[in-house]
Amino acid sequence: MKLLLLVTRGFSKWNKPEYLKQHVGRDNSYHNVAKSKCEFFDKSKSTH
Repeated sequence: MKLLLLVTRGFSKWNKPEYLKQHVGRDNSYHNVAKSKCEFFDKSKSTH
């Protein structure tokens, strides 16, 4: 899977594990909800 992200402003400390964990958040964080929806969409595309 090829992933392309275009960001003009955003998370700048992605390479520091302690900051990344804080950014990602818990199971129901915006980040994880968006990730789950993206994975569901990707799986649904591949089944058709």
